[in-house]
Amino acid sequence: MTPLIYNLFFPTFYYLILAGISVAGKPVPIPEGTFDIRFDGSGGTIIDSGTTLTYLPAPAYKPFLAALRSSTRGEEVYGSATGLDLCYKATPDLGLPVITFEFAGDAKYTLSVKNAFVFTYEANGELACLAIASSGPAGSLGIIGNIQQQNFQIAYDLDNNKLSFRQKNCAST
Repeated sequence: MTPLIYNLFFPTFYYLILAGISVAGKPVPIPEGTFDIRFDGSGGTIIDSGTTLTYLPAPAYKPFLAALRSSTRGEEVYGSATGLDLCYKATPDLGLPVITFEFAGDAKYTLSVKNAFVFTYEANGELACLAIASSGPAGSLGIIGNIQQQNFQIAYDLDNNKLSFRQKNCAST
């Protein structure tokens, strides 16, 4: 469970306090304040089922991408038609690391491979492409998108300003 934060400038969004990200169990070095809501209402991180990908501001995205590259075994593919920044040839020995978003309240949101990567076919075979992108410069809004929410049961407790989540195989219910 993690607190929902109210932003006076954008009261219809569900803001969360993203405290950090880890890749393969190691914290990504993200500058302090990267995920903060600023005095003008910009920044912060929301959860939004209407946005497909997850977006991180550049000060978080760049070190996150570097951590992924250094933790992944496999052949990177450049110039994919997906338009996504990081794609690998999807081979049986491709080792994709575990990604965990860490929220206030010691809430850990650990993504399965299918929550972190989209799989697609192109002329050079099947690709695994990162379903997380940059939202822009420092102060940009971070968004937890719907690919990352799939097979999670998410509950919005608006009376107590809390968000809870747990992994669940939604196809089995």
